[in-house]
Amino acid sequence: MKESAESLTKLHFVNSLFADLTGHDLYLAQQVKEAIEKSVEDLPPSAQNEAFTKAALELLAEHSKNDAPHCFSHWNCFTDDRRFDPLWARLELINIFKKLAPCPRSTVLITGLRQAICPPGRRWNRALHREYQEAIALIQEIARNWSTSRAEITLLFF
Repeated sequence: MKESAESLTKLHFVNSLFADLTGHDLYLAQQVKEAIEKSVEDLPPSAQNEAFTKAALELLAEHSKNDAPHCFSHWNCFTDDRRFDPLWARLELINIFKKLAPCPRSTVLITGLRQAICPPGRRWNRALHREYQEAIALIQEIARNWSTSRAEITLLFF
């Protein structure tokens, strides 16, 4: 069951990330997902998710070179094994949205938020779930406040 849920998560991720290329066509998104999975299948299972994300970002960057009106940025919340800090997050996100300001359409991929809130080895509880929801609300608020009123911004949490 976990494998199918993970596969569905990856399909949703690819469908959202490559929406401009696939037109939200799940069949095309499935093909892109399978191609990316094929490229990382030689890696150990523990490294495949990170490699999948990295390969998807590289593929998107390659195809986005010619598409100037649409910008993309990636923010990994889980670095150096530190917990999620709203002040640090605000600074990082403001810098990202300043760079994306000239673009009428932007996609921001946010990875590692779950691990930053609940590091490996800890269990989810109500307090951590509330902290996770507050972190998502903070990110959405920063996106609204630091982008132009006409900008179309897609936030992807993976």
